[in-house]
Formats: sequence, structure tokens, C-alpha cells
Amino acid sequence: MIRIRRCRPKGLLRRRRYEVEFVEPATGATRWRRETITPVTTIDQQVGVGDAWALVHAADKAWDEGSPRWISLPETPPG
Repeated sequence: MIRIRRCRPKGLLRRRRYEVEFVEPATGATRWRRETITPVTTIDQQVGVGDAWALVHAADKAWDEGSPRWISLPETPPG
């Protein structure tokens, strides 16, 4: 499972930063975590460009509402 959240900006440019992580669905263990200013290109190979942008927009909305919560795609039941 890929999940994303906005982080506080750093430095003089104050660009939007995101924390992205891949969580193993079966165990809940974090396989990798990265901070990036280009989240779509970080995750588009795993979820597709459209879903990557949807995750970024949802993370921005949560940030604007004052919540730095993790955003992820809904789990698809097998079958």
C-alpha cells in the first residue's frame, strides 16, 4: 500500500514537501519511506499517474484542513 502526507516546508524556497511510504499490506511493515517535492513521479509507477495525483490532492486538502494525516488509496477486496 502506498500512502502519502504533506510535511512542513524547509529552506528558503518553501516548496511543498511530501512524505511517501510503501507499507506491506500483509504485515503492516514499512518497506520504504521518502521525503520528496515530486511525489507524483515517486509513486506513479506503482499506482498510475491519475491515482498519484489524486493522492497528492487529498494530502493537500488534509493539510489545508490542519491535519497531517496519512492518505492512501482504498484497499480493493480480492476477487
